[in-house]
Amino acid sequence: MSRSFSSGFRHGLGRAAAVVGLVATVVFVSAPAMASAATVPLVGSTFSISSPGSLSGTSGQAITPVQFVASNVDASTAPATTSITWVAGQLPAGLALSATGQLSGTLNASIPGGVYDVRVVATEKVVTKWRGRRIVAYAAADFATRISIAGPSVTVSDQTVIGSGFDTPSGVAVGSSGHVFVADTGNSRVVKMDVDGSNRTVIGSGFAGPYGVAVDSSGHVFVADTDNSRVVKMDADGSNQTAFESGFFYPYGVGADSSGHVFVAGNGRVVTLDARIPDQTIPSVEAGQPLVATQLVGGAVDPSTPPRVTSVKWFASSLPAGLRLSSSGVLSGTPLAALDAGRYSIYVVATQRVTTKIGTVTSVTTKTTSRVIQIVIT
Repeated sequence: MSRSFSSGFRHGLGRAAAVVGLVATVVFVSAPAMASAATVPLVGSTFSISSPGSLSGTSGQAITPVQFVASNVDASTAPATTSITWVAGQLPAGLALSATGQLSGTLNASIPGGVYDVRVVATEKVVTKWRGRRIVAYAAADFATRISIAGPSVTVSDQTVIGSGFDTPSGVAVGSSGHVFVADTGNSRVVKMDVDGSNRTVIGSGFAGPYGVAVDSSGHVFVADTDNSRVVKMDADGSNQTAFESGFFYPYGVGADSSGHVFVAGNGRVVTLDARIPDQTIPSVEAGQPLVATQLVGGAVDPSTPPRVTSVKWFASSLPAGLRLSSSGVLSGTPLAALDAGRYSIYVVATQRVTTKIGTVTSVTTKTTSRVIQIVIT
């Protein structure tokens, strides 16, 4: 945001205000100058401060000096002269901003680890002469950013700050192993650490503004990868990432129960994502041409070992015309030639049946899961 103002004739003539340039820019000029505004330096309509990039440091240590730069500065050509001065609007203890815009200093050793606000203000001063009189015009621009500081944890009342370097963390989950998983939204990453904040490790990759994180009873980590409009499943070390992308639009919250069901909040609804049917890769097919037969896969199927027998049957509740799904999970057929090219949804259901016989007693349990997968028809 820029602000402009002019102080003029030393004889204290009356002032009038005129809005120029941006709505936020107001220039005050002396009354006689209004007759020939072209000769008056109307500064500040685009005067701004460029971003210095990401800032970081460590408590008790000197930071690498950072030079802030003003942009769109009025040219200093005769009879006008231009100068820039800088002041700090807000800085962490120990840092200072010089009049020329250089940020430096040694961070106070007592600053707890975290992300802190940095705010600087630059003022442009333009001095010129008009009809033998001296006119001074000013424009001010402020700039806000943040600095990530690695420092000690602190205890406030019954709260203990753990970990550091986070930017707007929005989700947290604890696995049965005792590890803490954090959806570090502003840094577009997921962090795994011990309960005291030590041994921090970034796990997984490709996230964009993740908001939610959950851990199931098997130790799998589920991430609501919000800005990518998907949910990601991965191992606790970040390996074996699987993306569930169908039907999600900016998911925010995610949770998992002991049965392997995953619950996702977003897009004005809560849906169940059953991890027992992982994302499938279905080859694209041309309308009117046969699809390469594709075997669908069920994940986390209970093992079929004596005295237990496990079977899985598939059913399609909705398919593009011409395609079919066998009870064994084979997708095949020829999509209708009249279908337009595009992405189509396939709604599938898998039912796991476990039969156990001990002596003369037979018990049967079933578990039904469903999901939506995608196929591209060209």
